[in-house]
Amino acid sequence: MDELKDLFLNLDDKEFSELIEGSDIPADKELASRIKKRLDINKKNTNIKHLRFSHILPVAAALCIVVAVAAFLSVRVVKPHIIEPTQPEITTTVAPAPVENPLMVAISNGNDDLVANLLTLPGLISQDALDFALSFADLLSYETIEKIAESVKEAIGSTGLDALLEGALFGDSQKALEELRKRDSMLMTPLEKLAFFFAVAFCDSEVVEEFINRGYDINTTDSRGNTIYAIAEKYGNTENMQYAVSKGITN
Repeated sequence: MDELKDLFLNLDDKEFSELIEGSDIPADKELASRIKKRLDINKKNTNIKHLRFSHILPVAAALCIVVAVAAFLSVRVVKPHIIEPTQPEITTTVAPAPVENPLMVAISNGNDDLVANLLTLPGLISQDALDFALSFADLLSYETIEKIAESVKEAIGSTGLDALLEGALFGDSQKALEELRKRDSMLMTPLEKLAFFFAVAFCDSEVVEEFINRGYDINTTDSRGNTIYAIAEKYGNTENMQYAVSKGITN
């Protein structure tokens, strides 16, 4: 590097002008003087062998450009590039609110009076509403479930219910008996148990007795703890009240 500096400083004015010709470096002696001063080398003390100008020209040109750029950067205020932290884009997907059937809401709340009022609106009545009511039978009165079933049958021509369950719910004792006698055994599924309590409320005592003969406990109670006597009393079925008393169930 020292040898390169010496070579550059031994350039005369003509050679220096040729060196910087065509570049962006100002062609004046002041620049040369500045470079020499920065290098702090006394030209008179150099004893380097004079080489051909064409040999040192490329190297000297590179040095001149480097020094000029360094001088430029020393006076320029460079504002550091600050990378601002970026927040991830937050996208919120709001699920659409379900279109709730007011009738089903009333059913799930066990509001018998509201259900009765909503049954006057045909657009709310569907098989789904009846299935929904059966799943909330512990909240609704059996009479309310019967009204829903009647409204569905009137609206679409069928309840879609099992024949035993429909017969017991509608108080059709003959239909319920026929269906019971078709079955070799009772599995006592939730809907069959519900059919039993509907029969206590709305059917003849013969239907209730047929359930008992097929394995149902006479002392069984519904989801609210009501005995067959209490159920029959609530729905004014005096025949089944007497049947319960005959079996020792008085309340």
